[in-house]
Order: sequence, then structure tokens, then C-alpha cells
Amino acid sequence: MHNPYYLSVNVGEVVEWQNFDDDAHTVTSGTPEDGPDGYFDTGLFLSQKSFKIQLNQAGIFDYFYMVHPWMTGIISVQSIPIENEN
Repeated sequence: MHNPYYLSVNVGEVVEWQNFDDDAHTVTSGTPEDGPDGYFDTGLFLSQKSFKIQLNQAGIFDYFYMVHPWMTGIISVQSIPIENEN
């Protein structure tokens, strides 16, 4: 669930979290200090389940585990410039 801590993707890519633990987990955008920011929230997802989100906006997105808020991560979403075909 918490591997890797930092992930860099391009706009439009899909990020998937998989729960291989025996317990349910959450992935909530935001920080433990400021709380959820509303961009994404898995709610509890059970063992052997996954959660996917397509990230369509460039930026830095913090996330954390609601039950154990010290478990945090960051997704950096980069815009890719469109190249001219000339």
C-alpha cells in the first residue's frame, strides 16, 4: 500500500493502489494536518482489492491513510508538452 512513497506520473495516467494486506485500508488525498482535500478518497477498501484513479490535472497531490495518518505519500503529476509534427 505504501510503496512507493513518491510517484511521478504524467497527466492522464492511471494510478492504482493494491491492498495485499489482511486489513482494509484507505487512500485519501490531503494531509493529516489539514485533512482530506476532496480530490480522491477510496473509503475502506478490503484485502485483495484495488483502487484506481486517472489523474487529469497537473500538480502535487499528497495522500494519507486515515486510520494511520503517519502513512503518507506524494504523487507528482506532470504536464507533457505537445510536440509539433512539423
